[in-house]
Amino acid sequence: MGATKEIRPDKFTFSYVIWLGLYFLFFICGEDLDRILHLWILLVPILLLPGAALLIYFLVGLIKSLWNRHWRRMISLLIAPFIIYGFFIILKADGITKNQIRLELNKSSYLQEIDRLPSDKPKLKIFDWGSTGGVAVANTFYTLVYDESDNINQPASFCAQENVIKMKTGTQLYSICEPASPRHLIDVERIEQHFYLVTETYQ
Repeated sequence: MGATKEIRPDKFTFSYVIWLGLYFLFFICGEDLDRILHLWILLVPILLLPGAALLIYFLVGLIKSLWNRHWRRMISLLIAPFIIYGFFIILKADGITKNQIRLELNKSSYLQEIDRLPSDKPKLKIFDWGSTGGVAVANTFYTLVYDESDNINQPASFCAQENVIKMKTGTQLYSICEPASPRHLIDVERIEQHFYLVTETYQ
């Protein structure tokens, strides 16, 4: 007698939520991969190929569930995107972002460097967080700034500080204080306490 193929029981499963969540996390971290590894155009296939494989996995799962009338498994598949979307909405509402997570992972080493700075004036320290872009596309530079004065959102006051004037030459602080042109866009985002992420885009 030939062996009969075992059919998995119909039940709710979190496997679709897990796989979709991992891919979504990988996708939103794609920009950070580009910053660190300078992938540029290679980032497109790196993100799309796993996405295509996941789409095939979902379609096969849907067809098999319909064929075998596994309604619970099919519901698990269909609600997975909504669960993932809700999960990340909750994280965003609580102020948990990928920039905050990256800061927390390296915060101890940053604070060690900051502690070594003189304390006779507001402490100021910059950390290179990488860049994205290339030829014929917008170039974006990311700089983490520790500004104890919290004046970085007020360019006139910030750039007039003695410690800013001393260290801006040869650093990203120069372009922050003296934008090159109207096509040089600068965005300052407060992550927590005295840490700010400065995003500069050259179009």
